[in-house]
Amino acid sequence: MENIYANISAETVKVLHDPNIETQDVTSSGMARREQFAKSNHLKAAVVCLGLLCVLLLTGIIGLCAHYNRVASDFEEEQTKLLTETDQLKGEIVNLQNKLLFMEHHFKMGWRHFGSSFYLFSTVEKTWEQSKQDCVGSGADLVIIDSREEQNFINGFNGMFWIGLSDRETEGSWKWVDGTPLTILYWKSGEPNSYGGEEDCAERSLIYSKTEQSWNDVPCGQLKLGICEKVAYP
Repeated sequence: MENIYANISAETVKVLHDPNIETQDVTSSGMARREQFAKSNHLKAAVVCLGLLCVLLLTGIIGLCAHYNRVASDFEEEQTKLLTETDQLKGEIVNLQNKLLFMEHHFKMGWRHFGSSFYLFSTVEKTWEQSKQDCVGSGADLVIIDSREEQNFINGFNGMFWIGLSDRETEGSWKWVDGTPLTILYWKSGEPNSYGGEEDCAERSLIYSKTEQSWNDVPCGQLKLGICEKVAYP
């Protein structure tokens, strides 16, 4: 027994004083710390990367939101514009339909269209004033000729017709029925002559000549046909 204890004690002392065993313990402890430090660094790096990814993701989301808001705003603006244009087109279609109905009605009633006006050549002879009142009753008035094109259009119809021109208020001061003074003249040669001092109303006459100059002054009480004029698209 004494030998056994002696051997165990010797082995124990040998182990406790073996430098290789101490070196192994120190080495293992250092490696463990280095591994722990490396893991810590890796974890920090992962956290930093995750943070950067979050920042990038948040930046992307903010950018997408801003882009979406711009797109939504542009879409809403374009939609409003299209709705406005659609309403305008609907209004234009309605106006066009009304114009077509207006024209169809007047064509059926015998009116003729030229430029921006409708013209009605009466078939019953009346005085200048009676012809004027007939025109007013139709929403028109005796024709006012204010261009060469209109004069040539009127001259395309034969006969003697009252036009909306007179000097009944002041002798020699010819005015149209709307009160505007005469500026464009298409009197026949030698007219107006106020023959007998009673020729205060104007007629368009093409009995003797088909020249551009076709106006003549005559007494307002004579019986003649009339030419009514109204705006084509009120």
